[in-house]
Amino acid sequence: MGGVRVGGGLHGGAGWDEFDPLRQKWADMLTGGAEIKAADAAMAAATMSLTNTANTHWAALNKGGTRTALWADAASTTDLSHLSRNFSRLRAMALGYATVGAPLRGNAALRDDLLAGLDWM
Repeated sequence: MGGVRVGGGLHGGAGWDEFDPLRQKWADMLTGGAEIKAADAAMAAATMSLTNTANTHWAALNKGGTRTALWADAASTTDLSHLSRNFSRLRAMALGYATVGAPLRGNAALRDDLLAGLDWM
């Protein structure tokens, strides 16, 4: 199975539950799992596009501790389109963090900003 482990893992242990295999399949479906072949031109292009999108959103993210919005163009906390846009951007950043072969994979600063963004939401 793929590059991102979810839950307690697929082999039991602390935190494991019967839904971990489904969570793992979902993570693999979103990120390509370990099946991504960097030498494949289409895969490389898709990974770079995903990385560019994640970088664009990350660069525009308001990282200030006293922020009132994550992004200036989606500042409403009551407008559902703004809430949806915030979650979509966080999702794109998370995919950049979790996708095998992406330059942002495992980036600790991105992870910290993602977690802070999710906490803010």
